[in-house]
Amino acid sequence: MKGPRRTLSLVTVLLLAAGTALSYTLTSPQRTWNCPTTYVVDQSGLPSIADADGGATAVVQAITSSNAWNGAGAGRIIKASKGDVSGLTSGDGIPMISFSDPLGICTGSCIAGSLNGYSLRSPGSGSYKLTDVDLVFNPSSSTSWTSQGEDPGGAGCSGEVYIEGFTVHEVGHGLGLGHTAVAGATMYPSVPSCSNSQATTEADDEAGLRALYGTSPCPACNSHTEYLASLEQEIQPCGSAYKTSVTGFHEGWLEGPATSNFDLYLDRYNGLAWVVVASSTGAASSEAISYNGLPGRYRYRVVAASGTGTYHFWERHP
Repeated sequence: MKGPRRTLSLVTVLLLAAGTALSYTLTSPQRTWNCPTTYVVDQSGLPSIADADGGATAVVQAITSSNAWNGAGAGRIIKASKGDVSGLTSGDGIPMISFSDPLGICTGSCIAGSLNGYSLRSPGSGSYKLTDVDLVFNPSSSTSWTSQGEDPGGAGCSGEVYIEGFTVHEVGHGLGLGHTAVAGATMYPSVPSCSNSQATTEADDEAGLRALYGTSPCPACNSHTEYLASLEQEIQPCGSAYKTSVTGFHEGWLEGPATSNFDLYLDRYNGLAWVVVASSTGAASSEAISYNGLPGRYRYRVVAASGTGTYHFWERHP
């Protein structure tokens, strides 16, 4: 049922100039990741940043911080780790942040650019999933960079741009957000020198993210967004089962389309077959499960008893 079409679009070329926009905006067509995406951050860093690794660790910490997108009220949206990005390839499904520009998409006055890959979740659904987002930096840019590791608090800053706030902004585009006209917000299209304010999301940014990924009942839970037609079902999280080695609570929350009746089931594998151990099958579009289970393999099933549309799902387990 997944759509075969894939589109690559240049979604942002950020300049050091203010722009005009409404309050938060969403990329068009509206699109989200199915599961928390994992960025590979260029371990080589930026040579001009004099901290331990050229700002690479600072970027990982900033984009995964609870002060940024993972704390915006939609659940855990993004993961990141340092790594080798020499194999960066647009459309390969591995989001990367490169401090150079092997794709050649960011030249002239461009500081950084992103390529955004997306496709239909199901033919005719109108629901789009992100498939790859790569961020590259213009190595010829005259921008002067710093980080909190090099210059905490900005005491020695002189016209420099903090890599943390800048990258949190760019990752916002990679999550499906456009620019906003709200000054001081992370997604405002102007880079403040000597200020790391964009590393902390504001109310406008967070409202935009929740418009895309829903409002999580569990701040630290992994966020999932998918689409179901009537009478179909999907396995969560991320299309597969998970394993736990301890006894404890398995909790799942489902937010279905407003006019739908989507149900939620928790299955445990008994060595021979999957067996339902908990369910939430009310007539409403939202469901929740809390089950105290033994060690083993588990999975959730989201079932469209009636209705069609995009849903959000969050879970945590021992």
